[in-house]
Amino acid sequence: MEQWVLSLLAMYGLFELLLTLSRLCWFQVEQPEADHLVLITENSQHSVEWMIRSFYTMNRLQGRSCGVTCVHYPSTDDTLDIIRRLDLKHSSLTYKLVEKSLIKEIEEECQRVWKEEKRTLVLDLRISNEGKDPPRLFAQ
Repeated sequence: MEQWVLSLLAMYGLFELLLTLSRLCWFQVEQPEADHLVLITENSQHSVEWMIRSFYTMNRLQGRSCGVTCVHYPSTDDTLDIIRRLDLKHSSLTYKLVEKSLIKEIEEECQRVWKEEKRTLVLDLRISNEGKDPPRLFAQ
């Protein structure tokens, strides 16, 4: 019986040590100090959920409140359904449906937001070139 208790305590201690080391290593990588994420989506079902969940998780681990805005162009996949499902879970998630004719205006607005609001991160997740392009970060 004593061996089981000692084994469990040793396993717990080892787990805590590994968890602490992984956090130290993770936070040594420079993390963006953004508290708001703007995602531009269109046929982005393969990446939108991961982006939203990881952004919320990272901010939660750092003890910060955050928000996400999805600018969604009409698409043929399940991107909008994923965003609506996540909207039920996260109260600070908002989404806007936009027509394709407004692409230029939205991109200009995203550039303006990135330059003026330093704590906002803008990512373009639209798939082009048969999915070969990575997400585009609006940067200065």
